[in-house]
Amino acid sequence: MQSLSVRGGFTRAPRRLLLRAASGVGALVFALAGAGCAVPPRVDATANLPPEVAPRRGEIADGVLYAQGTMRYQCSRALLSADMPSPHGAFAPRFAPLPDALDSFGYAWKPVGTLARLYDEAGRLVGLVTPEGYYTADDGSYLVARVTSAVQPDPQALPWTRETIRLRESSAFGAGRFSQINAIVRTQTVGGLAPEQPCGLQGVSVAVPYFATYVTFRSDASAARRPPAPAAAQPLRGMPAHLSAR
Repeated sequence: MQSLSVRGGFTRAPRRLLLRAASGVGALVFALAGAGCAVPPRVDATANLPPEVAPRRGEIADGVLYAQGTMRYQCSRALLSADMPSPHGAFAPRFAPLPDALDSFGYAWKPVGTLARLYDEAGRLVGLVTPEGYYTADDGSYLVARVTSAVQPDPQALPWTRETIRLRESSAFGAGRFSQINAIVRTQTVGGLAPEQPCGLQGVSVAVPYFATYVTFRSDASAARRPPAPAAAQPLRGMPAHLSAR
């Protein structure tokens, strides 16, 4: 993200920058529409996952969902003199509402969160993902997740993320799609990055289209019930080996 210098007051470029951003978003939408796909091509989403987002020991894939929606950003005052890693991009400015020195602050696109529909492998709408990590299924179950690790295989698309579950609830009828989920991995992302042009008017927001594949993981209950393998018998100390083998 480009650095900004603040020279007092607001810049006069927000309308022009937003028009450029909108044209870029439109190009992405037309490109995907021309390809004839509402979601990314079906691939084995669990194959060759980077270690940062790979399933942990005892986790097995529960399902695959395909997201179509937008990543939302808001123009906010930011400290531009130092960068820090961000799960929403390779690097992003530090945001601070009350700057100590105006000459080191400017405006940048701050990620707000995703708003997307979730489709199953048959193309049926089965849920939503909303800002703050809320996942809601059509059966009434839902969960709240937070990003714990991320990697960005494609610098032109949102990072792949691994989210662990902070809270989950079953549907009113008992179990549900999200009632047993322990982790969610977002992979195969397309689009979603903030506009390259810096913003200049605090509070302005923009929604950038993105597609992604979400893989849900649950604990392998059979592995949890499986007793540990018995240790190999050790010969008694001082006993000849040919006798201990009997």
